Amino acid sequence: MTVRMEGIIPPLVTPFAKDGSINENMFRRIINDVIGKGVHGIFVAGSQGEFFALERQEKIRLFEVAVEEVNGKVPVYAGTAAVTTSETVLLTKAAEKSGCDAVSIISPFFISPNGQELYKYYKTAAEASNLPVLLYNNPARTGYAIPVDIIRKLAEIDNIVGMKDSSGDLTYANEVIRTTGPDFHFLCGRDTVIFNVLTSGGSGAVPATA
Repeated sequence: MTVRMEGIIPPLVTPFAKDGSINENMFRRIINDVIGKGVHGIFVAGSQGEFFALERQEKIRLFEVAVEEVNGKVPVYAGTAAVTTSETVLLTKAAEKSGCDAVSIISPFFISPNGQELYKYYKTAAEASNLPVLLYNNPARTGYAIPVDIIRKLAEIDNIVGMKDSSGDLTYANEVIRTTGPDFHFLCGRDTVIFNVLTSGGSGAVPATA
């Protein structure tokens, strides 16, 4: 599927059974519910989906179930970030193998990498597959924002095609949109500023309230 990174792409919650396992039947119901409401994609195993609390095989299973249930109706975006670069690479490869249409990778958390380290992290992850890659900026969770100059440099990599920004910083959003050009897709991840971002040239939104 050729991915059109635009419109409303809800980040799905991960439903759990009482024993702590993933409730696959409920997950399928959630997928069909949002598709029935006309969304333009779904986002699996992101912050809203508690990726940080999931085991590797649980994430991969979410990818597989989502692709199966969506059945080509809309693009499936997979969250493949992890604490280590090697785990991020592994999950990115798994997302491609599962049939996902794109991946979203939050910047490293707990530590604060410098610009060179951040560039190398994303470049390594992008080179792990042929899938389109979204950078994911969420400074409230990582402790820092991805520098705009690093974003510009990363945008030169063929399959790094856009970013999700949950900062809510309109000055930052406008600067990224202005300096990366029309082929770099900017998705708003902060519900309260979606309209502002779209009127500034953003492509769509990943709204937690969708």
